[in-house]
Amino acid sequence: MIITASEDMTVKLWNLDSEEVQTFQGHGAVIFNISFSPDGQTLATASRDGTVKLWSRDGEELQTLRGHQAGVRSVSFSPDGQTLATASRDGTVKLWSRDGEELRTLQGHDDWLTSVSFSPDGQAIATASADKTIKLWSRDGKELQTLRGHQAGVTSVSFSPDGQAIATASVDKTVKLWNRDGEELQTLLGHGAGVTSVSFSPDGKRIATASADKTVKLWNRNGKELQTLRGHKAGVKSVSFSPDGQTIATASADKTVKLWSRNGKELQTLRGHDNQVRSVSFSPDSQILTSSDSAGRVIFWNFALDLDLNKLMVRGCNWVKDYLRTNAQLEEEKRHLCDGVSQGDRSTVSIKSLSNGEKYLRPLQNYPTET
Repeated sequence: MIITASEDMTVKLWNLDSEEVQTFQGHGAVIFNISFSPDGQTLATASRDGTVKLWSRDGEELQTLRGHQAGVRSVSFSPDGQTLATASRDGTVKLWSRDGEELRTLQGHDDWLTSVSFSPDGQAIATASADKTIKLWSRDGKELQTLRGHQAGVTSVSFSPDGQAIATASVDKTVKLWNRDGEELQTLLGHGAGVTSVSFSPDGKRIATASADKTVKLWNRNGKELQTLRGHKAGVKSVSFSPDGQTIATASADKTVKLWSRNGKELQTLRGHDNQVRSVSFSPDSQILTSSDSAGRVIFWNFALDLDLNKLMVRGCNWVKDYLRTNAQLEEEKRHLCDGVSQGDRSTVSIKSLSNGEKYLRPLQNYPTET
């Protein structure tokens, strides 16, 4: 399934044959951000029209969250899925119940908000701002700490999986690590331009940072640089680990999304966006990757379907193997079409294209395949 959010004020669901399945329509302006609830049953969309809308998976509009005085840049669900946080250019973060009731407003920054993140236990909220600071808040809206140290606007904030450390990225080309009490622990130096995004690995042992210098860097928890991922042709806007910790996704102004192994090997380039890709995020089960671009388009890459297609190919080859071996009229070359494809051996099958909703499969061996 592909989901697109567009400047025509709609969100559309598509299948992989590029056939429109469902249209979400209701916003009065560009949709900036889209987020799944932790249970995967609800979609939240944030828009320049100052609202956030909640939708069911089948396109039914459930709620409209109104209250911000400017465009909403980001929306995030709490770990238990019962609360949403929305960050706006009006300089505030608002907390809402799952049924759309406004609970409270967090106000204290001197400039617009760039990022909001719940702690893993859901009891604290971190906000980042163009005012060069990060603030920590309790769930009931009390300001707990102000983290100062960056020399330019803060672009991203992320809690470690254990909730004890906070990583922040800044236009000042640095990433800083802080403890939960607001004490600065480390400054990560190495990028040649502003840092746009920061993400912890699920085990908390690694940190990935994306930068306008076209690279992604991997660091250990002590701030040591481990590796530099090169391959994008323009600035990298966002980086995210898959929840299973095996894959890193990066979004770039070069209009592509790249997938990397945990060790930094480039695995695949996803093409489909016609504009700068601004954000990337995995679903909780690692089966869906979400990417959004500067034109307001959001694409959902469904890796669960990829696995189903792999299984389908394995089943198909098992079904026809006797025919391939015994049919006297079959050309010799065609007898080997399924060589290496066996039950449970997914390593022999590769998804070759995910762009524009087109997919095809082929064995890794160089047998003739129609593409």
